[in-house]
Amino acid sequence: MQNVFMAVSMDLGDPTSPYDSIHPRDKQDVGARLALAARAVAYKETDVYFTGPIAIGATLIGLNPVTVVIQFTSVGPSGLQLLYPYGFEVQCSGSASLLEGTAIKVDGDTAVVLFPSCPGGVTPSAIFYCWRTDPCSFKMCPIYSEQLPSPPFYLTISAGMD
Repeated sequence: MQNVFMAVSMDLGDPTSPYDSIHPRDKQDVGARLALAARAVAYKETDVYFTGPIAIGATLIGLNPVTVVIQFTSVGPSGLQLLYPYGFEVQCSGSASLLEGTAIKVDGDTAVVLFPSCPGGVTPSAIFYCWRTDPCSFKMCPIYSEQLPSPPFYLTISAGMD
């Protein structure tokens, strides 16, 4: 859709707010992110970065430990930043349970995440990122670019191993 934008604010939650975490009292950060998006979309300022990194794919590159590379688009000029290593979960094939993982590095437009091996040696089928009610502390989500967080995502994992 044209001329549509969003500002990710999942890292601005306010657990002590009388209106619940989804209504943060700190409106300045939300407004600043919306202003960036308005400048880029409505005013066509092409040099304004406003989206935060967007995950577009996940590839399995190892099974012991489970190693997944996540590819991102809409990454700012300084690349991805890893502020916090947790917030990733993998679903093992045929299982409803999720294993928590740890991001070990970011490089350009990719992130590498390690997980414990799936029970019974099954292959992981999907990866979740910040898929919780309160996904991260104030300005401490795992993945950012230019101080803007990546939104939550669910991706099917493709096989990248030979």
